[in-house]
Amino acid sequence: MRFLRSIHVAVGLLLVAFAAGFYTDYQASQLHQRSVRIQLGLERMLRLNQGLTSAMAMAVLEKNSLRAASYPSLLAELQATMHEVLGLTQAMTLASDVQALGDEQRALRGVEANVFELMRQDRWPQAYQALLASDYGMALKLYEINSDAAVGALTIELINTTREHDQMRQFTIALRLSAILLLLWTGWR
Repeated sequence: MRFLRSIHVAVGLLLVAFAAGFYTDYQASQLHQRSVRIQLGLERMLRLNQGLTSAMAMAVLEKNSLRAASYPSLLAELQATMHEVLGLTQAMTLASDVQALGDEQRALRGVEANVFELMRQDRWPQAYQALLASDYGMALKLYEINSDAAVGALTIELINTTREHDQMRQFTIALRLSAILLLLWTGWR
């Protein structure tokens, strides 16, 4: 009777261990996919922001508004990417940093909208002055620094979360092995 109960306990432990293991593996897979999407989104945001800034600067420097023709499509892609990254990082502790990046980005886009308006009015010296103003340059540099900091901080948070999931996976593997060993020992007895 005790033998049969031991087998039931071992099988139950084995089933629980496998269920916990499958759940942990699934969570780790989801975390990895989300991490990759966040990293790609942040890198895309940096690239798009640089593209917007360079398109605007080239248009003003060359006094050629056609140079900024790609600006609206780049801006739309940047906004969509920012929205996606905000959604992916919503549950993370650093979501406020990504939100702050969005606020800084909107401030930069406001200055660039002003430059666009000046370009449309053929007021190139004023557009040049607005683009090279120290406030815009400083805001742009701060945005780049904060973007790099956010990428680094999110990377560290994702690494720590991955490490926690790996520890859980190791625990479930140990639990599976102990259940199998208990089952084998019970069968041997």
